[in-house]
Amino acid sequence: MKKALLVYLLILFTEFVVFFMGMGFVLIMYRVFAPYVRWMWLFGAGWVILLSLVSFLPLHDLYSKIKE
Repeated sequence: MKKALLVYLLILFTEFVVFFMGMGFVLIMYRVFAPYVRWMWLFGAGWVILLSLVSFLPLHDLYSKIKE
């Protein structure tokens, strides 16, 4: 019983440490990248547009025409 309680407390302590380390990481990243947040949506939209264009282009047909 005592060993099970110690294991439970160790797991609980580990969860608290991981939680607070994660919160600290989020706060530091927010502090670092907060000035760039207004431009990040443009970066994301650019990737979406680029991937949409690439996925709708008939790349296999273009490749076979170039190969000929």
